[in-house]
Amino acid sequence: MLTIIKPRGDIKSNWESTNPTLRMREWGIEWETTVGVGEVKIKIGDGVTPWLTLDYVLVNDVTKKIVKTFAEVTVENPELAAGSSMDMLWAVAKKKFDFLNTAVVKINGDIDGLNTSLTNVKENGDIDLTEVDVPSFTDYATDDTTIPDARTAISNITSSIKVPAFISNAKAALRGLVTLGEMRSLLVNSGMTTETGKYFLDAAYGKTLADQISQLNSHNIPKDLHASSLNDIKITGVYYQTSNANAMLERNYPIRQAGMLLVYYCTDDWIYQLYVPYSDTTIFKRVWYILNNGWYPWTEFDGVEIQN
Repeated sequence: MLTIIKPRGDIKSNWESTNPTLRMREWGIEWETTVGVGEVKIKIGDGVTPWLTLDYVLVNDVTKKIVKTFAEVTVENPELAAGSSMDMLWAVAKKKFDFLNTAVVKINGDIDGLNTSLTNVKENGDIDLTEVDVPSFTDYATDDTTIPDARTAISNITSSIKVPAFISNAKAALRGLVTLGEMRSLLVNSGMTTETGKYFLDAAYGKTLADQISQLNSHNIPKDLHASSLNDIKITGVYYQTSNANAMLERNYPIRQAGMLLVYYCTDDWIYQLYVPYSDTTIFKRVWYILNNGWYPWTEFDGVEIQN
């Protein structure tokens, strides 16, 4: 006699609401919304596990088969292979995506102008930069291009700067440093030259020259002695005394009379003074000598009138 075995069957929502425990080897068939229509899922009981936690043993639509666990894959960059089980296929796919996400080229932000058709991307993610083209950037190779000074160019280089802007500012900064080096190398005769193509004085030479010019000008401009002692006047130059009252012997004048003083600083050893009174034909001379540690007495020269 033919025996018909009829497994338990119901729709998904009823199975989940009642959550029964199937007996050992008892089958339970599940349909989505209508019994006997559409996709079929089957569970086989073990006598202890409720429906909601019992695994499906068969799903007739393989695209919807549930893979609860992945197989173990130890290869860093695995390859998919035909004949693999579902848990192995999904494990290999996941491992492959993880590798692509972390080990190949990761570039964030704007890469306009950067050649990304690289042929030598290593498995550890390193890029062979010899294959990366330099992107287009504002060049400073012509005189009609406004070039920022080196300080401004360096200040323009900030974090997250785009590659073309970085190269432009780096070149401007280097150009400024090179120009400074050329200026120093072309200085001639302590910075003084009229030769075409040579550069002007740098700061150090300019300061020295300015000081020398100031000193020369001070020698050429007569200075009022006022109430100074002539013993203190040792700098080369022309001096004058306008008051007889200030021309005192106590201030080391050779005569109590206004006049002109000429001072010539020869060396650290010798200093000469000549004093010419304004209304006398006599000229006075004296010398400061280091071995004497002071001034020698004034010497008087009588003037002789020359007949024409």
